[in-house]
Amino acid sequence: MRIRIDQAEKAGYYITCLTEAIGWYYRAVYQGHTLKRTDQGWLLIVRVTMGGYKKVAFVAGVSIWDCFIQLGHGVRNQTLRFKDDLY
Repeated sequence: MRIRIDQAEKAGYYITCLTEAIGWYYRAVYQGHTLKRTDQGWLLIVRVTMGGYKKVAFVAGVSIWDCFIQLGHGVRNQTLRFKDDLY
């Protein structure tokens, strides 16, 4: 029997295994995240350490849930763009 999983469930699986997924797909150590409300919705700032350097990635969404769905997709598809953390 094949079980069908919808988009929200898939995102949920990635969120619950976020530290492992980031480590696996990016060879980085998850350090934490911050959520900020913006005029357009929400901004999720993900902090990692890559090769001894602090990096951040930004994920925007219309809702908090949308941010985490985008994060799950970004991690799985390796489309997150990490930049040097200036702070």
